[in-house]
Amino acid sequence: MAAASRTHGPRLATRLLIALLVTLAVLALDTRFGAGPVLAPLELRTLDWRYQVRGPRAPSGETVLVLADDPSLAAIGAWPPPRELLAAAVDRVAAAGADVIVLNLLLTERDSGLAAEVRGVLEASRAALPATDPLRARLDRLLDVPEADARLARSLAAAGNVVLPYAFVREAAAPNAAPLPAWLAATAYRVQATTRDAAPPAFRPGGLILPVAALGAAAATVGHVSLLLETDGSLRAELPALPYRGELYPSAAIEAARLRLGLARDQVASEGTRGIRLGERVLAVDEAGRHLVDYLGPEATVPTHALADLLAARVPETALAGKIVVLGAAASGAGDRFASPFTARLPGSEHLATAIDNLLTGRVLRRDPTVRALDRLLTAGLALAAALLAGRRSPWASLAALGIVLTGFAGLLQLAFAAAAIWLAAIPPAVAALATGTAVEGLRLAHERRRRQGLERQKANLARYFAPAVVERLATSDHPTALDRTQDAVVMFVDIVGFTRRSETMPPAAAMALLRGFHGAVERAVFAHGGMVDKFIGDGALACFGVPEPSPTAAADAIRAALALLHELAPGRDGTPPVAIGVHAGPVLMGDIGGATQFQFTVVGDTVNVASRLEALTRQHATPLIVSDRVLQAAQMHLAPEIAARFLPLGPLPIRGRASSLEAWRLASGTGGAGHLP
Repeated sequence: MAAASRTHGPRLATRLLIALLVTLAVLALDTRFGAGPVLAPLELRTLDWRYQVRGPRAPSGETVLVLADDPSLAAIGAWPPPRELLAAAVDRVAAAGADVIVLNLLLTERDSGLAAEVRGVLEASRAALPATDPLRARLDRLLDVPEADARLARSLAAAGNVVLPYAFVREAAAPNAAPLPAWLAATAYRVQATTRDAAPPAFRPGGLILPVAALGAAAATVGHVSLLLETDGSLRAELPALPYRGELYPSAAIEAARLRLGLARDQVASEGTRGIRLGERVLAVDEAGRHLVDYLGPEATVPTHALADLLAARVPETALAGKIVVLGAAASGAGDRFASPFTARLPGSEHLATAIDNLLTGRVLRRDPTVRALDRLLTAGLALAAALLAGRRSPWASLAALGIVLTGFAGLLQLAFAAAAIWLAAIPPAVAALATGTAVEGLRLAHERRRRQGLERQKANLARYFAPAVVERLATSDHPTALDRTQDAVVMFVDIVGFTRRSETMPPAAAMALLRGFHGAVERAVFAHGGMVDKFIGDGALACFGVPEPSPTAAADAIRAALALLHELAPGRDGTPPVAIGVHAGPVLMGDIGGATQFQFTVVGDTVNVASRLEALTRQHATPLIVSDRVLQAAQMHLAPEIAARFLPLGPLPIRGRASSLEAWRLASGTGGAGHLP
């Protein structure tokens, strides 16, 4: 019987099929649920880990923050700051030589600069005057013209480099402006991608919230500050181009970068998913057209000054000269804070300053269509690696292999992020690797279970013919021919005396029962003394001792087995016929003989022939057992003296087929429990 071959899991074709099916399933789930409330936060968490492993980075020095923090609002005494103070702040920043000023406040309400009680007195006086009174016309002009707004507008116009924000809103009922003013319409991208290249908008505006018209007209340009939070509530991206009424409008960050780079409007182009072109620079965007902000660090990573310090002339002009200065708010009550990878409360103005820094340095976090294609390739690659490495030898080996794959993948993610600001997806490839490895290992375990069950059945079948030692060797060996060799062994032939004549008068069932009893007795006696039943030959049997491994007690074991067999098969007990046994020792060739599927493990050689001849001579010498002198001499030191004394010398015996005679010994009659043989 062929030895069972060891296996280490599914075949290559099965592994490849598993990898393919898992890859397709994971990519389908990612397409359907990747932006959902379960998978998206997990992916964002892995991105946060990459930020934290990389650590903060120094800003480029292009941007500076001037924020209305809590101490500043305490000193000012009002929120929002009065327009006169904002005008003074713009004047100071402009005088310091700032290159671009971003006034990051939505100034949507008009401010006349009059106290409420003063306005009330003036309105009452105006109502008491006749309509034709010239004083009433002067009061009309005083009440209708917002002097504070006019003061700020003059400062904006004088600076000539101020970016003023506005916001898009989703709800059509929320906007404060219906027609587009000319100063806003002028900011639309002159060059836009074709419809085929356009990115699907991540945000679809329903209306506008605009600053006071006088302020918008006085600013150098305007840009939207609309934000889109992630499913976990964090702020990760800018929206560099939003569609509204058939046009695309730039963000405040884009306009600030454009002014800083000195670009005309026709030098800035929206190229859809390929990015935003700023002169010779291209800003990478994701598939939804978003600019993914590469955050630099926690709050105040960008150089920050307090508004109160600016107004009190405590901020040196050198800190502002040649910079993009973002004037904004960071006070607790301002409500303009968002979660980022480094902090749970990043001021919105610092987010804006970081986005501008990204645009000017090119350190933009990339997750464009090319990166998404690489995600899909990595998903397939990790599934394939897990399919090939898992399910090899043991669950622990598979776990170690998956650990190596995932560790290498984590290193690749971090390297791509830290070195090239590329955001590769972590969840789909990792899920593909784990699912594939688990499936392959599950198949390996199921196959191993079936193999073990088959091995047990095979061993049970082998045990009917072979000694336990040989059964184990054959059942677990990948190479049965490893047992093929020549070595010294002891061979025993056993035969039922007169079985042919006796079986002529017996029913077939009785003859079969007699043979089965004989075979069982031989098997018990041989196995009990460490031997191997080579084969049953009708009413005879061939057994060996000292195979497959040589044994110094093989000769003694053979004699003891022969005596035990003679005792069990003593004639006269329930009609048991007498048996004859011949035992010889010498070199034998052992191994498999037969065809490819029908073969048996056996021993051959002159030693086997001589044992057969000695068994035949038992009739001539009236003894149930004859052993060669070589057997008895080898057994002397391992047999009790009383057992050795039971053998009598026969002298040199002629052996049919051999030129020389052989010294042999016979078991004395009446000493083996076998009775007298006719």
